[in-house]
Amino acid sequence: MEFKYVAQSTSGDEVRGVMEADSLERAEELLWRSNLTVISIKRHLKMPSLSQALPSLFGVKRNDIINFSRDLATMLNAGLPMLRSLDILYRQAKKTAVKNVLRAIIQDLEQGSTFSEACTKHPEVFPTLFIRLIRVGEEVGSLASVLEQLSTHMSKEQATAGKVKGSLAYPLFVLCLAFGA
Repeated sequence: MEFKYVAQSTSGDEVRGVMEADSLERAEELLWRSNLTVISIKRHLKMPSLSQALPSLFGVKRNDIINFSRDLATMLNAGLPMLRSLDILYRQAKKTAVKNVLRAIIQDLEQGSTFSEACTKHPEVFPTLFIRLIRVGEEVGSLASVLEQLSTHMSKEQATAGKVKGSLAYPLFVLCLAFGA
């Protein structure tokens, strides 16, 4: 949660800001530890972005993950290091949601996490199977080939789902007409 605060420093200056804390009590404690006297503190509510409010419209889609996997595999096969490859993909990404995920993954890798650990922090984007296979690819040392296989598998899975939806469209239409009649 975010908290908006007004505090006074030891020199008497007024300090305003927004901070992240688990609870109101924790926020007050953090301000006290920073040698600030709390004047007022309240929860800071902000409007969610469109991608947060409507993730199915503006979020990361399955096709984005397929393209990401394929592109990353290509760059790794070409000999580029992981961070450089992710940075290139970040710069090329057009969707804000994809950029945010890539930025978070890059930051996690810079702090010493593995690629699979960084992906685990985004369960709404990466399926469990994807993360587990990435972990296996890292351990075996064939991450690029695992990424290629994942992108192929996910492409076939998406095509099959499209065919199923297409084959159910006509019966659903007839059913709606029957109820309408």
